[in-house]
Amino acid sequence: MLPYRPDTPGLVRQLIWIRLKGAILRRDAYTCQDCGEVFGRTRRKVFDHSLRDGRGGIRWESLEVHHIIPRSRGGSDHPANLKTLCPKCHRGYTNVLRQDSVEARIREGELLSRIREFDGQESDWDSPTDY
Repeated sequence: MLPYRPDTPGLVRQLIWIRLKGAILRRDAYTCQDCGEVFGRTRRKVFDHSLRDGRGGIRWESLEVHHIIPRSRGGSDHPANLKTLCPKCHRGYTNVLRQDSVEARIREGELLSRIREFDGQESDWDSPTDY
């Protein structure tokens, strides 16, 4: 069961999400559920070499709440479908999801081109045969 009804307005869903995210972080003890990195309750400063045209700079990062089954694939905001991840682990999941989506589009395109090829050919199935 979802923490809200499907017809709940977007603003209310966002407010519920903020509270739900906090509850998931507390449930998981502010620890990445994949690599086990303990993050703490606050965000942290990280030096990133890629910022400021390669000169580097400081950016902030914090734990993220991840949908195990993505909402785009029918997953929900139910707590059983959520887990805490550090930014590095979350990027890994996101990259795999993107790669899967690209591969699915490629397969879909190949299938459509085969269907078009088949539609363009004459077939013996259209005419009756004598036995």
